[in-house]
Amino acid sequence: AYTFKVRAKDNAGNLSAFTSDLTVTTSTGATNVPGVVSTNVGAIANGTNKTFSLNVTSTSNVRILVTSNSTFNSTSFTVNFNGTSIPLSVNAGQTVPIDFAGVSAGVKTLTITANSANVSIGKLETQTY
Repeated sequence: AYTFKVRAKDNAGNLSAFTSDLTVTTSTGATNVPGVVSTNVGAIANGTNKTFSLNVTSTSNVRILVTSNSTFNSTSFTVNFNGTSIPLSVNAGQTVPIDFAGVSAGVKTLTITANSANVSIGKLETQTY
């Protein structure tokens, strides 16, 4: 956390009194779970991946919803989260739920790896239950 005090200066050079303390905390850069990770992840070339940092705010079951943005059926990719890899084959426009039980609180890595051509992900969202 950082604490700041500010004051104003006018054109004549007069200074105001300092404000009271303003405290801010910087983000970890991770998306909080539950929440929308991305509204449009985009294309992932065969054999490559996209990685996301997720902050699981409390120990819970986590559901990851992956929506295919591809116009092709049977695109294949693997979702890796919390030490578990799940291979999937999805059709155009399909939303697939992937459940991970008992995920402990903290920052976790989510990786989506394309296993075929034409992988394109639209919305990527997380839920807890």
